Amino acid sequence: MESKNRVPAVERAFDILEYLMSRNEALSIKEISEDLTIPNATVFRIVKSLESKGYVYKKEIGGKYILGARAVSFGSSVNKESNLSQIANAFMYELAKKSGQTVQLGVLFEYQIMYIDQIRTTDSLIRIEPTREPFEVDISAGGKVMVAYLSEEKQKKFLAQAVLSKHIRNSDVARNDFSRELVEVKSQGYAIDDEEFARGIRCIAAPIFNNKQECIASLGITGHTLEISLERMDYFIQLTIDVAKKVSKALRL
Repeated sequence: MESKNRVPAVERAFDILEYLMSRNEALSIKEISEDLTIPNATVFRIVKSLESKGYVYKKEIGGKYILGARAVSFGSSVNKESNLSQIANAFMYELAKKSGQTVQLGVLFEYQIMYIDQIRTTDSLIRIEPTREPFEVDISAGGKVMVAYLSEEKQKKFLAQAVLSKHIRNSDVARNDFSRELVEVKSQGYAIDDEEFARGIRCIAAPIFNNKQECIASLGITGHTLEISLERMDYFIQLTIDVAKKVSKALRL
């Protein structure tokens, strides 16, 4: 009786999601098909359906698939760090109110940065819609912060796998330059995106730590260069760091 209520297509969809989660790397349709012994055409149809709903994401380079933002959101809800958005929410409003800028909460996702929450003030001169889609870490203050605080081994692996911004060459020279920037970021305790993501846009981000002192997220502000001016940078930097520390403390309670 129980077998009659089972839906093979649904079970296979979950098998694929769980497999992508366990492998934690980009995989092709062929690889998924062979490893799970599911027909190639079946995997293709299921993956395309999952992609349309945001549960898997197709990488531009290589055309392989990784878990999508919606799957990450669901998966993260089972542990304490998953409640990051809820815990950080009040502090994000505080930062938005004091800075007058858009506030973003970011996490690393498949060698990229992804913003999982955002608060925008009505005073901001810019409008940034949360897409919950990953993008290159080297053009994001939040991405720089999180990669900077990875262990030496993890950072080395991350940089070997990461696709850097299209604005710069994906060469050894570019990666070495980025590595040197990360050393400075960790030393100073914050990162800046100075019109790297978009002209006229400036961002500042600071790390959020869990009770193991691991950087699990970034908290940052994004605004127009007229608002986050060079003259007021020190104020915005210290404000962002202070509020990020409050989130870290709340996570440890």
